[in-house]
Amino acid sequence: MIYGQSGLHTNQLIGVKETQHNATLDDFNFIKSISPQNATSARTGNAIGVFKQTKAKYFIAGNMATLTRSNDNLLTRSVLALDFDETDNEQALLTTFDNVFRNTAFIRYPSISYGFKGARYRLILAVDRSFNASEYEQLYSYFAEHLPLDTGAKAWAQVFGLPIINRYSANLTNKGYLMHEGKPLAIDKTLELCKDIKPQPTKSFITSNRPTRNYTARVINETNTPITDGQRHTTLTSFCGKLFRTELSASMIYELLNLKNNYCDPPLSQKEIDAIYSNIAKKEILKGG
Repeated sequence: MIYGQSGLHTNQLIGVKETQHNATLDDFNFIKSISPQNATSARTGNAIGVFKQTKAKYFIAGNMATLTRSNDNLLTRSVLALDFDETDNEQALLTTFDNVFRNTAFIRYPSISYGFKGARYRLILAVDRSFNASEYEQLYSYFAEHLPLDTGAKAWAQVFGLPIINRYSANLTNKGYLMHEGKPLAIDKTLELCKDIKPQPTKSFITSNRPTRNYTARVINETNTPITDGQRHTTLTSFCGKLFRTELSASMIYELLNLKNNYCDPPLSQKEIDAIYSNIAKKEILKGG
């Protein structure tokens, strides 16, 4: 099943395939049939960021218990999606894809941030069976040993952007989009290869005065996690503190804090959000942050 959402302001999904004429396709081939979204009108990094948050199309392929996106509600995935960190050697990365997955069916396309943040790609692999969260952890750790994966996209219930064309990817051959023919990835066989691979440890920001890019990605990834009534103020305060330990600008921190508030049930008032932001900002100034 394919579930979708528009923008990142919600954790509520819709069953995409239920309303499509090609609903009989398996999930991988259904994704292949989707035409890329056009975002070439977004000319700046800020503009593409707004498009990403409000208009870009995202998906989960698998089986959900309910249409509320969470780790608990996602039962299995039916394709393996891998996001890659930006690279200065784009051709080397593409060659690596071809070498590692030469016999595997995959879809490769630039992410929405391609060109704005270096060369960034997404790979969607066909699989021979669905897999659960524990198996996903093993698969991810295995491929992270061999490929420059974006660890900020590791979460089990992570949504992935559908194909999109921006001002930079529009100039690539075939818009950077490739549908590679091959066999589905053999999950059981790959899991056998995973046995000697340890799960990737979570890096802590306290080991360095300069937070890593992966730490920043992990914090941003928390934006879409729902917050219940009794945890709103404490969770938002903690989230704001984490944001100030990243390398994000003050304006971006404020924007993400407000976005996180949309996942509260119910949201805090704007006055409360401003107070949280101001208090944390003052503490960081006193610390010399």
